[in-house]
Amino acid sequence: MGRFRPVHAKSVDAQEIRALLIARKQLLGRLIDVELSIRGILRGFGLKVGPVTRKNFEARIRELVAGQATLERIVTAMLSARSALKAECGRLHKAVLATVRDDAVCRRLMTVPGVGPLVAITYKSAIDDPHRIAKSKAAGALFGLMPKKYQSGKRMSRAESRWPETR
Repeated sequence: MGRFRPVHAKSVDAQEIRALLIARKQLLGRLIDVELSIRGILRGFGLKVGPVTRKNFEARIRELVAGQATLERIVTAMLSARSALKAECGRLHKAVLATVRDDAVCRRLMTVPGVGPLVAITYKSAIDDPHRIAKSKAAGALFGLMPKKYQSGKRMSRAESRWPETR
């Protein structure tokens, strides 16, 4: 009947890469949530963690709660969850890096200044099949980008796009 247009279905490889990126992002988010929860719990007792690195975080927390049995119990459970999340997030990150290392397109994208492994693999998985895009100008629409004159979401005619008349 001609009412429907064909829609591109992403390849299985692109779907797998997206799943890997999403899982990594979720674990990283939960890791940050646990760290911030620990900071919030300790702040309620007047203990400030201050600026620390990921490596020094656990030692600083244990230093702050030393001698307080209840806080030590709470923090021990939270830190064990943090270490498990950190280990799994590290495994997924290594998997992402291994995927990028084996992909010629990603390595080529990383030659652009400011493009690292995560940006390269995200871009490649989003584009999926570059032959389906007629003009490079149209690639931005896949990422939700719009030309400046259509930013409002409303397409205006040429006459409407000029400065409005004052009444």
